[in-house]
Amino acid sequence: RDGDYFRKLIDKNKSVFLVAMDNEDNVVGYVLTRPEYSPFVSTGLYNTMNFVGIVVSSTMRGKGLGTKLITMMEQQVKDMNQIEYIFGHVRFTNTAAQRLYRKLGYSLLPMGMYKDTHELKYRIFKRLKGTDIMRHIRVMRKEIIIGVAILLGHEFIHKFRDY
Repeated sequence: RDGDYFRKLIDKNKSVFLVAMDNEDNVVGYVLTRPEYSPFVSTGLYNTMNFVGIVVSSTMRGKGLGTKLITMMEQQVKDMNQIEYIFGHVRFTNTAAQRLYRKLGYSLLPMGMYKDTHELKYRIFKRLKGTDIMRHIRVMRKEIIIGVAILLGHEFIHKFRDY
């Protein structure tokens, strides 16, 4: 990806971008997430976090850096106290990442193919807290009121009209 892609993600409010550096100030890893709405909510506070990516340099693999980056990212996301779950994607061939995600409590579900390589794509998913039902009700208040009014009107008609 180019720099503009990352700049847009980093500049987005509530994004989490953590960078790991070695003793010589070389970047040896990073993790990046961006907030999104779930398919059922499209206004108000974000309630999902898209795990965009994690990179660990080959010299640091197997030393716990990936675990540390993900754990720190999850803690920052939990501290926001609005995110219900984290999701992302991983390639079928990336077995090391799959092991790491499973070890950290993520579920992996096949969900199609990557367009660039046509390999199997897994969705990674981890629930952080239960769904905030009252938030959904507040967001959907107008639609709920209309639905209840239609239902009550329908039932009222049945009281006076026999079908």
